[in-house]
Amino acid sequence: MRASVINQYLTQDATVACLERLLREFAAQPRAQFRGLVAWVSAAGLRLIEPALRHFLDARHSVFWIVGVDLNGTGHEALQFLFDLKRAYPGQVDARIFSTGDNQSIFHSKVYWLDSNDRKVVIVGSANATSGGLSRNFETSLEVEVEPFVDDELLEDLNFLWVSYSSPLPPLTVANLLEIDRNIIQRVGHDQPPTDARPRQPHPLRQLIPPHGVRLRGGRGPRRRRRPRPRAAVRRHQRQLLMDILQETRQTQVQLPVDALTSFFVPAGAPDSIELRLRRRGQVVKSDVRPIIHLGNNTHRIEVDAIRGLPRPQIIRFTRLGGRANALEYEIVLRGTREYDQLDQLLAAQGRQTRQGARRWLIR
Repeated sequence: MRASVINQYLTQDATVACLERLLREFAAQPRAQFRGLVAWVSAAGLRLIEPALRHFLDARHSVFWIVGVDLNGTGHEALQFLFDLKRAYPGQVDARIFSTGDNQSIFHSKVYWLDSNDRKVVIVGSANATSGGLSRNFETSLEVEVEPFVDDELLEDLNFLWVSYSSPLPPLTVANLLEIDRNIIQRVGHDQPPTDARPRQPHPLRQLIPPHGVRLRGGRGPRRRRRPRPRAAVRRHQRQLLMDILQETRQTQVQLPVDALTSFFVPAGAPDSIELRLRRRGQVVKSDVRPIIHLGNNTHRIEVDAIRGLPRPQIIRFTRLGGRANALEYEIVLRGTREYDQLDQLLAAQGRQTRQGARRWLIR
């Protein structure tokens, strides 16, 4: 892992310059995508990165935004910008709002991801996607280059962070994640994020501090040692289905191998729906009942919303533990981890394919 500090201090280290640079670098890489998990967004802030963002999209890459509207931090100009971008690049842009519907527990994250086949960078810190957050304010962020196969645990943590919002964990549900449409745009007021400048608003310290008279004090405190996390105990599973999730897979719909449908997903006597339990580090973190979609051309699919926005390719591992016939646990294993490398080799050696280049799958 390589990390550098983005010290946005007056004319130093503007966050927008960092995002622009990364968007243009990743635009030239294969199968790249950008994700923004950002509390407050303004049209003025988005316009700062618009040229680089459109350059990235013109290279046929994907963009995912999850933004907040709590405390009037994001207004209809910003939502209209994202809505128009989605219409301009159909199938490439996914833009949604995350909210609890009140201002008691507000959505306050500021994280930006860039992924490609061989490179992964995340920016995490205080900068919202507003003109102040990206350029004028005093902001602090870390740009972290995650090294595949070395930073497995960090990579898993970062992607689980995204899944926590893109497939909301209990007690929240998919009802807390709303797609941006005209109805939602009309429900919010004008852009007035607290992180954009308001020079006309009187400041309580105006008489005490001269212009640009900010003085910073303090130094580094003692460095905390990170405690190793206990690994979950390995359980003996009854049956598993390993399967590729490739670039052509729909955002959330996974096509099931026909040969595995009755033997693994729908055993004798089970209904055409199944309970899917998302598992992470030995714990079930989410459970949903999903219908199995049967199409007329002998194609069968199931909705797995946790894969939305995660970089492809992935490997999904379904586990049948016995007990309830219509319940499965599943885990998503991302490229760049040692576990993915091991499962990829297993699928290459023993997996089945309908044709070359298609998804591989293996029941074991």
